[in-house]
Amino acid sequence: MNKLISLLRPSIIFFFSLLIFSTAAIQFSQAKPARKLMRVAFSPPPPPLSARQVIFAVVITAALFP
Repeated sequence: MNKLISLLRPSIIFFFSLLIFSTAAIQFSQAKPARKLMRVAFSPPPPPLSARQVIFAVVITAALFP
């Protein structure tokens, strides 16, 4: 079991970092234009992570640090 985890660890780290970068790229591509910046500054913060994202992060973290 430990051998399997050590074999899968690089791909899990790569997949997790890919997921983080893709969500960041999506949020960056949805950014408002500069003229709406002041309105964005006073808008409420973006919604927190969904339950699925939190569970996924916890599972990945538990797999990486046994």
